[in-house]
Amino acid sequence: TCRTAARACCGAPPRRRALVYPGGQDTGPGRQSVGAYRTALAILVDSYGEEQKGKEQRIILRLKPRLAPYKAAVFPLLANKEPLVKLAREIYTDLRQYFLIAWDDRGNIGKRYFSQDEIGTPFCITVDFDSLKRRDVTVRERDTARQARIPVQELKPFIQNAIYR
Repeated sequence: TCRTAARACCGAPPRRRALVYPGGQDTGPGRQSVGAYRTALAILVDSYGEEQKGKEQRIILRLKPRLAPYKAAVFPLLANKEPLVKLAREIYTDLRQYFLIAWDDRGNIGKRYFSQDEIGTPFCITVDFDSLKRRDVTVRERDTARQARIPVQELKPFIQNAIYR
């Protein structure tokens, strides 16, 4: 077999060196102990959380906003009210030019929030009847469940600041 690290001399595969601890204990061929899978698993395990609210158990994936697959989700308050759906679609279409944004119009608003909490979406944007009059929306933060009214034109800077702070 070849004694060099490269195959240039005889074409044989290079030899693996065994790890040897002080005292002479041989561990066999060296293995990588940290990789992409372990890093991803560590992030997911660290971010996973459960909260008990009354009889309901809430699962939250508290990923940092920078790591979250979706940066925000947009919902109309009621999926069967065309003006709400139209404004929500406009906001969704505008924001998705800059971020990965989820659209959700199924079920009631509480179930939509819980669903987005489980997949780690940091912000939920809800278009309601006040949004039609005042051109602002309700933004709910995942980790604290706090809600704030934000003008539609300020959504992009708001999300950018929250992700990259």
